[in-house]
Amino acid sequence: MYQETSAPVPNPPQGMAAFGDWFSEVFRLWGAQWGVWVLQGLIVFALCVVPAIAGYLSWYIPFMMQVMAHPSANPPIDPISMVRLMGITYSLMALGGLIFQFLLPGMIITALKQLRGEAISVGDLFSGLRYGGVAFLISLLTGLGVLGCFFGVYMLMGMLSLALPLLIDRRLSLGRAISLSWAATTKNFWLYVLFFFVIGLLVNMGTLACYIGVIATFAFLPLAQAVAYARTFGGVPDAMPNLTAGVVPPPYTPGGIAPAQATGQCILCGAKLAEGETACPQCGQVQ
Repeated sequence: MYQETSAPVPNPPQGMAAFGDWFSEVFRLWGAQWGVWVLQGLIVFALCVVPAIAGYLSWYIPFMMQVMAHPSANPPIDPISMVRLMGITYSLMALGGLIFQFLLPGMIITALKQLRGEAISVGDLFSGLRYGGVAFLISLLTGLGVLGCFFGVYMLMGMLSLALPLLIDRRLSLGRAISLSWAATTKNFWLYVLFFFVIGLLVNMGTLACYIGVIATFAFLPLAQAVAYARTFGGVPDAMPNLTAGVVPPPYTPGGIAPAQATGQCILCGAKLAEGETACPQCGQVQ
């Protein structure tokens, strides 16, 4: 396991003004590298969603064929066969959900790299597989929100939203990452809960187009987590290039995302900036 770096001090924004700013940043990031995000979404769709759809059709098609062949039968299909087919469906859905937990950290790494203006690629999707187990545990904790009549799911989604970026980027233990995320988000509870509630709606809207739309909307969740994390903890440590190499990053220095003056590149799209330039001529991002 990685050694832990010093835990950062959260400085969440006050009020709801950041709500719109964070959304704008998510969409700007997605738009600047939409090709990478769509291709990553396509892989996630193929590995996580297609098996679930196939499982669903595996019992729905036989069911409808039995109904058409024996419209007066009651029940139209043998109950034992129905239970068996539905068991296959839910098993494939669970498998798809588990695979997603192993791919989500890689998408967060991709988003954090893009926030610093580094080059990103489709292959970054697989750079966080070792964090799949902890991502799954965080997802289970979020799922406990069903005990609060489902509103609890969105509440926990917001309050635990920074745990995975903290764990990945700062090498914190699972317990410390969760407690720090909780402490930070409770300082402006409604901002985080509403932000991730709307992000969740946008991701789910992709299912309306026969699930194909999620290929594009999958990216909104990791981008939102990276943006909220960066804006809560003052930026992103400069050690991200070491992340995929397995090198322990140095202690975090306030300042986070490398300023344009240091890199000569836009922090959003990576375009080259002239000396002293404070706004990117390509995407308009203020540095």
